[in-house]
Amino acid sequence: MCRFAVNLSASISVFRNFSSVNFDKISKIRLKRKKMKFLFILFCILSLLFGEERERLGKELNGLLGLDWRWSGSCENEMLLRAKMTEFLKLGGDYALKFLQNTKGEKPHIAVSDDGKFRAYSVFTGGGSMASFYNVYQFADGKRNYVADFFDEYMKECDRGGECACLSWSSLGAPYANKIYKVKDGLYLVYSLATASAKLAEGVVKAFRIETDGIKQAKIFVYDDGSIKSYYGVGFDYFSVVNGTDDIQEKWYNDKVIVYKNGVLKVLKAVYADKYPDGKLTSQYESFKFDGEKFLIKQ
Repeated sequence: MCRFAVNLSASISVFRNFSSVNFDKISKIRLKRKKMKFLFILFCILSLLFGEERERLGKELNGLLGLDWRWSGSCENEMLLRAKMTEFLKLGGDYALKFLQNTKGEKPHIAVSDDGKFRAYSVFTGGGSMASFYNVYQFADGKRNYVADFFDEYMKECDRGGECACLSWSSLGAPYANKIYKVKDGLYLVYSLATASAKLAEGVVKAFRIETDGIKQAKIFVYDDGSIKSYYGVGFDYFSVVNGTDDIQEKWYNDKVIVYKNGVLKVLKAVYADKYPDGKLTSQYESFKFDGEKFLIKQ
């Protein structure tokens, strides 16, 4: 009888302990579920607000792209465009790319790398034969979304006083992006064309590196005079293309003034002649090999 009483008492004690443990587990599970439900609701609310803000910015930007201010020299609208463009790209990520590819306003020139991560947007800001383009760059890989236009660096170097604050001065004769070449992970070349006047043209390639804190201009072009730059290009008289051979015209119209493939950068040569003192574009390429860190440019 005593043994039964002891066993019964032990069983009750075990049951109480088991019930206490189960109750604690159930309470923790319920609390965890409540937290998950709260976070899910919060996520839905933030996603809704984020989407509304993104759409609002998109509409404002679309309106700016559709205006005729480019011919009025409106500095205010130029800077408003810059502010809206950079804000939209930072907020929009991949959505911004799709939006701008299908905008109802004047579409910017858009170049996208083969891996789809690096983009260059060139917005026409005015001008005739000396066209102006505002260039802004974006890197988005699903985890990171970096945006840069390097306008602040231009401001430091500008000597035009109050005019420095206008996009049209920083973008005057600036090239528009045509293609983007991926050199290696985190390193890209943006190939662009520019017209400095009715007869002066330039093909240029600029290097950009993706770092932990954003997009940086990469100084990977080492010249034989010791200078190091983040760009390389060839300037020439555009009429040497117009009056040139079919081969030259084919390379110009198919964006082959500068090409990059398998670690080799090829740039069409320009020679200087009496008829073309600013440079006659030829159909012959000059090649520069990437050594894993830089291109050595021999002049």
